[in-house]
Amino acid sequence: MTWPTARTALKNALDGLTISSPNAETLSAYEFPTPGHVEQDELPLAFVLPSARRIERMPTNWQKTHMDARVRFLLGVNDDIEEISIRAESWIEKLITTFDSRVKLDNTVDIVGEQTFTGLEFYDEHSGLWGFEMGLALQLSAAASLSA
Repeated sequence: MTWPTARTALKNALDGLTISSPNAETLSAYEFPTPGHVEQDELPLAFVLPSARRIERMPTNWQKTHMDARVRFLLGVNDDIEEISIRAESWIEKLITTFDSRVKLDNTVDIVGEQTFTGLEFYDEHSGLWGFEMGLALQLSAAASLSA
């Protein structure tokens, strides 16, 4: 299993998710970060960020990759911080239950460990949008392609 395969599965697990509270919304997900400017009609959206990796070489010619995958969720520009906070909480609850039922991301990863969420954040580099990030601790195993 490779990171590109896992990244695609992560995008697929997120794309099309919906919440109904406080308003009905459907998430669009992407494998790679969007360019700086995002239009309001594209929201809410999520994209997988480049991830930190730790490679463990196993004596049986296997390689285990530990990844701290991160996904950024952009919700919108809103002066009503209470309303956007409620929306963020609804999305976080949806993501918790989604990943409870998709623990192995369609069998592309060996383990999905800890799931973390940041608080509501302001992303100036994305048109001044409010959002949050989700972290997933992933473990991928593959035959090592090492040569002496």
